[in-house]
Amino acid sequence: MCRWVLIVLWASLAGACTTQQKSAEEVFANQERAERLYQQGSYQLALSEYREVIESLPEHAQSWLRLGNCFAQLGRYPEAVAAYQRALVINPEFANAWINLSYVQAQILSQTVAEMYEQVPKTDPQAERVSELVDTVLAPFSPSQNAQTNSSQSAVSGRAKELNDYEEQ
Repeated sequence: MCRWVLIVLWASLAGACTTQQKSAEEVFANQERAERLYQQGSYQLALSEYREVIESLPEHAQSWLRLGNCFAQLGRYPEAVAAYQRALVINPEFANAWINLSYVQAQILSQTVAEMYEQVPKTDPQAERVSELVDTVLAPFSPSQNAQTNSSQSAVSGRAKELNDYEEQ
């Protein structure tokens, strides 16, 4: 009787190991597909693959980073911020997540400032203050330190392409 129990237990463990190994192989395959799609610029397709990886390995900070990169490349900034923040919860010292989070938040800020500049009438009593804020916010992104208010919008759109480079070092 004891021998049969051991055989059944061994068969169960062997089956479980095979299932776990297959699962690990599937996760690895998802990771490889995600990386390939990401490198090809197929960010929407890569998203689903990274989500599969994260479902199996929720503490894999690198996959959260890449998920955030995909969202950022697709212009889905709030989701990118959430993914980068999740990577940082897992690994608070993850420099690439900090850098990319900063880029995305800068992108959000620059879009807000550009929209403000476009929407506030030049005759508004706060127009001068708006121009000063635009210059202050966009100065670090301008080719020169002397950002001109009338070129602020083009500075924002020109810098947007640079901010979209969410590659890891």
